[in-house]
Amino acid sequence: MSGLKSSSSIVERERLAKDEKTVRGLLEMAMRSGAKIRVHNLYKGLSITNDGIVVKVEKREIVLKTSYVQLKGIQNEEEFYLTSELFPMAIHCTVIKRIDFEPQSVTFTHYKMVESSPTRRQAIRVVPDQDVRLTVFYEERMLEKDIVVLDISLKGIRFKLSTLPAGLILKNTVVLDIVLSTSLRPIIINTKAEVYRIDEGEHHFEVVCTYELHGQAQKNMIDYVAKRQMVLIREFKGLQNEK
Repeated sequence: MSGLKSSSSIVERERLAKDEKTVRGLLEMAMRSGAKIRVHNLYKGLSITNDGIVVKVEKREIVLKTSYVQLKGIQNEEEFYLTSELFPMAIHCTVIKRIDFEPQSVTFTHYKMVESSPTRRQAIRVVPDQDVRLTVFYEERMLEKDIVVLDISLKGIRFKLSTLPAGLILKNTVVLDIVLSTSLRPIIINTKAEVYRIDEGEHHFEVVCTYELHGQAQKNMIDYVAKRQMVLIREFKGLQNEK
């Protein structure tokens, strides 16, 4: 049995090594041609995108030059994405070894091609303020304790909870009561939603539900996301002044 596990892990490592070699070849091609590539980050859902240039490609590390603003985004998120007409898919870069603000460069060691990236999201997702509240109604049960909303958009919501209700599976229909804080008064959005994704983490579950909002509910959500973006822009600008 251990022999099977060992050979399986060897195959997996070889596959990953092959993938990294392919990506490294693409990054080297970009470096040799001097091509500008696009660097993407999210700050609490706020999109940050700037040009970048690959200046060093080695097996042990890659060095990318980009703007100071982008480096602050990378510092906060500890990952980023690269896109270019040279790449068949977005490249996800992780394991940040070093960020140098003087020469404006980032050194990273892990990278892979991915189908999904922040650049392909259909709707803007933002991390809400701490006053947002969510109640989930599933069958005849009401869930409201230990729910933390991770992000929210015009099309869906992602939240974390400590235990998963028995029987809750993908494609289930639930009813959501979302309470958004505003300067005037709290706004309640009540909507049916579909369970789109369930991820199990350490001591918690993350659930993504999608919905279609209409009328005043849609207008309220658009208004909330737009105002939240403005708050996050000011917050991120404050980060830029930190050393």
